[in-house]
Parts: sequence; C-alpha cells; structure tokens
Amino acid sequence: MCISSAFVLERQLTLVTPPSDASDASDASDASDATALPVEPTPAPTADAEQAATVGDATPAAPFGEAAEAATSEPTPATTPQAVGSLAGMVALVTGASSGIGAATARELARRGARVILAARRGDELAAQSAAITQAGGVAHTLTVDMADPASVAALAEQAPQVFGRVDALVNNAGIGSGGPFANSTPEQINQIVQVNLLGLMQLTRALLPGMLERRRGAIISVASVSGMIATDPLYSGVKFGVRGFMLSLRRQLRGSGVSVSTMSPGFIRTPLTRRLRGPIPMPGPQVVANAIAELIIHPRREVIIPGWYRLPIWIEGAFPWLVDVGLRPRR
Repeated sequence: MCISSAFVLERQLTLVTPPSDASDASDASDASDATALPVEPTPAPTADAEQAATVGDATPAAPFGEAAEAATSEPTPATTPQAVGSLAGMVALVTGASSGIGAATARELARRGARVILAARRGDELAAQSAAITQAGGVAHTLTVDMADPASVAALAEQAPQVFGRVDALVNNAGIGSGGPFANSTPEQINQIVQVNLLGLMQLTRALLPGMLERRRGAIISVASVSGMIATDPLYSGVKFGVRGFMLSLRRQLRGSGVSVSTMSPGFIRTPLTRRLRGPIPMPGPQVVANAIAELIIHPRREVIIPGWYRLPIWIEGAFPWLVDVGLRPRR
C-alpha cells in the first residue's frame, strides 16, 4: 500500500505556486488558495455537491441578526431563502475585497443583510464591487489600504469603525502568493509577504478587537490555506502556518468572550490568481468560500477546509510525511 501510494504521489503531486505580483500586493485576495498541495482528486464536485470540511467544535459567541433565534449546529445553505437577511444589522470589514474570494465574500455578506466595508489597494476595482452591491440592494462602503504598509493598516483600523459606527465582523482575506526557490528571494520580497499575509492581519485584528470585546460581540475570520497545513513553498507556507497558529491560539484565548475566531483554509479556488493553472485538480469558484465565510459568522467553527477532499493530503502529511516528501521532491 505504501509503495503504491508513493508512486501515486510521485506521479500526481506537483508543486504549483503562482508568481508573486507586487502590483497586487495588498488586494490579491486569491493568494490564500494559491499554493495548496494538488493530489489525485476525487471526481469533480457538482455545484450542488461542493461543500466544506469543518474541523473542531462550534465556538460559543453572540450570534448575529436572525441567527440569534435560529442558530443550529449545522450551517444553513447559503442558497436557501432563510439565509437572506440572516446578517441584518451587522457591519463587516473585508480586506482584499477588490476581486476573487474577497469580492465574493463582500457580495455574499451584503446579500445576507450586512453593511459591508470593502478594503483593498485598487480603488477602481473596489468601486466596481461596491457599485454591484449597491445595485443589488445592499449597503457598501470602500476604503483603500496597502497591507504592505503598517501605517496604512493603522489608518484602515481607525477609519473603518467610523463608517457605520463599529465593526462587528472582520474578514482577513488580503494576501499575496510567492514562488521560486527561497534562495533567490530578496529581503524586500520576504518582508512584503510577511507583512501583507501575516503582520498586517495581526495588526488589523489587534486594532479592532478591543471594540468587539467591549461589546462582547464579534467575529474574526482569517483566510489561511491548505498550504498552512502542508508545507509547500517556504515563504507562502511559512506565513500561512503563522496565520493558522495565530488564529487557533487567539480562538482559545478569546473563548467565552463573545468574540468568535474561525480559520478558513481553502485549497485551489478558481480565481484570477489561479487562472494560469492547468491540470486535473477540481477548482470550485470563490462563491463556495464566500458562503462558508458567511456561515462562520453565524455558526462559528474552529476551521473549515474547502474543498473537503483536501482532508486526504492533509491526513497523509500528518501520518506519512515521507510520502509527501516523495511527491514534492524537486524535478531536476
């Protein structure tokens, strides 16, 4: 069994890491799904069959909107009529909201009744996303931010609560990818990915957390990656392991405070950042992740993995890491 598994991994596992694009540094909202470990997939899920694998128990937290009356242990599908309005009255801040997962999440939260603050670096694309939400009957506001600049992150943390009076839910989604040998990385590239993907996330969370704790009500969701469970690219996996460590420990620290902390760990998701990838790996669209993020606000969980079949390579990494070593050995 081990020999055959190693053969499958050697033949099927290929490290595919999209190149870093400095021009999209603080609003490349797809970067979190950029370097997940491809494996020999199960049959591609249909639109109705795409679902998340949840990890861990529910986190006690003050529910939002209609969820205060209807919270259950099983998430309500986002496509049902009951989902619309379930976040009414909530204020959500979504970073990396100009495209991909961030834009889809902002639209989904607005569809469910939340007032949404979209933050990213590309103002023109933010305006287009905000206009789409408004035209659909939602409420949206935009703020520009460069997550690579701590001063810009601090300004966002100061401005966001002033838009609608508070921030109830924070979705840390902004990020960038990386690629190539670590030995070829420049100090600037290392600093940029650590600041955008990890330090900026921590700084923004730290700035907005006291208000949530004072109200004893809030939700913090960070988009990590399957690459934060399976070591692939040194830089990207390094910061995504950091995101998961930060979120999982923060969740334990805040348990019982009324503020929920959940981690979203996607694999390959069909977004602009993965548009150049080819192969047999099924890639659901960003709406699947957006639906799951909305449900995490209503029904907090420790961690969600999308698509669910990534549980297999994650399990292999934990149980038989040498198999993954074989599958990801450098091609020369």
